Amino acid sequence: TGEIAELIKGIQDETMQAVEAMQRGTQDVERASDLAKRADDAIAEMMNSTEKVMMQIAAVRAASDKMLDATNKAVKAIDGIASVTEENTALTEEVAASSEQTSKSISDIFRQSEEALLSIQEIRDSIEGASDANRRISDFVKRVANMSSELDKLVESFIDKST
Repeated sequence: TGEIAELIKGIQDETMQAVEAMQRGTQDVERASDLAKRADDAIAEMMNSTEKVMMQIAAVRAASDKMLDATNKAVKAIDGIASVTEENTALTEEVAASSEQTSKSISDIFRQSEEALLSIQEIRDSIEGASDANRRISDFVKRVANMSSELDKLVESFIDKST
């Protein structure tokens, strides 16, 4: 009977050790499950952030394209105005030759035309500066889009590795 009691005691000890090992295993699984949930939440947040950035990039790009189109139209309009101004200046010089009174009036018109031409040239220079800024913005948008694309690849790589 002593041997049987010892055997029973040994079986009980081993059973307790097995129960403790299963409890530790269950705790490990719960911690791993919690960690996986947090990783999943982090990935979802990164995906949402990436999507927001992409939408902002698209909006900036669209605005930049519109600004560039408007700038190009303004430059064409200014070129047309400059051409008309130059033609007006030539006509004014022809009329000035016809009479002294007309010469004084034409001289005033010529001066005003030159001022208008200078103003137009200043506007044109400003528009060209804006066009340069648009090109820089477009380059920045391309760089941000490339970074976003690389981020998408990293996220996909992370997702592939975690599955």
